Amino acid sequence: MIGDSPQPVGTRSNSRDRTLDYHFLACSGAQTENLLATGSNAWGEVPEKKYEERPQLRQGYLNEDTTLVTLSIGGNDIGFEGIIQHCLVLSMPPTHEGFPCDESDAVAERLAKLKDSMYTLLSQIASRAPNATILIAGYPPIFETGSECVLIRDENRPYLNQLATDLNATLQQAVSDQAALLNREMVFVNPTSAFAGRNLCQPNAAVNGFVTSPTRGSDVAELPTWAGLQSIASDSFHPNREGTTLYADAVSTALAGVY
Repeated sequence: MIGDSPQPVGTRSNSRDRTLDYHFLACSGAQTENLLATGSNAWGEVPEKKYEERPQLRQGYLNEDTTLVTLSIGGNDIGFEGIIQHCLVLSMPPTHEGFPCDESDAVAERLAKLKDSMYTLLSQIASRAPNATILIAGYPPIFETGSECVLIRDENRPYLNQLATDLNATLQQAVSDQAALLNREMVFVNPTSAFAGRNLCQPNAAVNGFVTSPTRGSDVAELPTWAGLQSIASDSFHPNREGTTLYADAVSTALAGVY
């Protein structure tokens, strides 16, 4: 819920509330280049379609009447999906190396490029929506409370959780820097505390484990045949319905008194 309305944005949108001008443009698997309108990100990737959708900032929804922009981006840029697959494969036969699945050096370079890419992205959003509050939502440490329920050895949890911490720190720094540079209202939401005790391998987990039956349109990652799972859908390791509610509550709290 935002503003003075007692109803969630989704409910208002579904009921065609005439006081709400709302557009949902989220795209599974998107990276910064899938949002940009011009130029390129720090990897030199130019604006590019995703699932035949035009780059989001080219779709014409942002203007001087836009009052709020919310987004979550960055995990795909640093290759989080590939990192999870790497840790998963190392934990299974015949490899059974288990640990470490640490790619810290490569990830540190990706995080540096992500920060530069976020500078570009935030600047473009700010210029196209000059009167909007801009909110960036971060990522919860989904392995905080366990990992062996998804076949990743427990020894790899510190590395994976630190990855989420470093990703959030990078995003928060980019938001802080651009807010000061552009003299704009920008908010970063760290969902770590919202998901505390609700991460993977808990009875009340707010994060999906393995999802083998993908929802329509979602990507599927192929695994080696010996893994025991032929494929896992991109819904895996993402917030479930309870998790999206935790995210929404964290966003609403962050916007209180700001928007």
